Amino acid sequence: MSVGINGFGRIGRSVFRQLIEKGVHVDFISDSNLSIDQAEILANYDSVYGKSKKFIKKVSASSFEISKKKIKFYKTNSLSSIDFNDISIFIDCTPEPNIKLIKDLMKKNKNVRNSLITHHTLDADQFFVYGVNSKKLPAKRTIVSTTSCDGTAISPILKEFLSEGINFVSIIAMHPYLSSQRLLDGGGQESKDSNLSLWRAAPNNLIPKETSIAKVCSEILPAIEGKIEAYQIRVPTNCVSGAFVRIFFDKNIEVDKVHSKIDNFKKSNFVMVNSVDLTSIDFRGEPFSCIIDKRHIVIKDKFLELLIWYDNEYGYASRVVDLVSRLI
Repeated sequence: MSVGINGFGRIGRSVFRQLIEKGVHVDFISDSNLSIDQAEILANYDSVYGKSKKFIKKVSASSFEISKKKIKFYKTNSLSSIDFNDISIFIDCTPEPNIKLIKDLMKKNKNVRNSLITHHTLDADQFFVYGVNSKKLPAKRTIVSTTSCDGTAISPILKEFLSEGINFVSIIAMHPYLSSQRLLDGGGQESKDSNLSLWRAAPNNLIPKETSIAKVCSEILPAIEGKIEAYQIRVPTNCVSGAFVRIFFDKNIEVDKVHSKIDNFKKSNFVMVNSVDLTSIDFRGEPFSCIIDKRHIVIKDKFLELLIWYDNEYGYASRVVDLVSRLI
């Protein structure tokens, strides 16, 4: 049983690292923007997470080796040119996956059990979020969206409080800058985002930006549709997101009930509860969907405010890898 990864950016590489650390064989990596030499360096060394625990080595113009096993490398933007014969799980980590083509490839390659899309897309057959609908595995031969880092972090929290009668949710997310932004003020490649603030230097600015968090959470949890709004600020850090989640209930919420629900998360393997005086960088590399910070809980009448942290790369990728481990 092996995995194929299309897209070797921040999420693709994080998924790759965690898979090989767990001993899952990766049959191929494909990325149209990288040479094999670039892919080798980026797989083994990372400015945020440091050196990989398991190194890959280029052994030919189109392949790597790790633990005496071969990993094929394709520099292509055409999935049709990739050999899918030896994989059981396909993971697409590209910004704009071609769902129609992936469906066609799954029809031709009956050995592919599932395709996972590391984006929130309604074109997938279903969403899969730990703590929301993770008890039952996706059906075979389906395309599964593992949604977004924000949806993976926030929607399990909201689901836990649905039974208390949610009237409205307001979220303010603080998200690290992304590679699509600029190191210095300036132009460059065309962007689909009309927010000109994103052309300003990412390491020097707090940049307000529209976010899909409300849309994503509403689609994962239809019960909150029309009851949620979200805002995002891109912050000058390179990893770990934070979000203030403000929930307004139909009736007064009991303090003991809030703490009981939060303590229930301690029993899970996807949510961490923190009460130590830490900052965002201290949660770098944490494999949890989110970390609830008990130092910053506000409870008053019908109002609850939580501060949650989440490693928007490693934590999110950990849930993708968890699903792969269960599927194979």
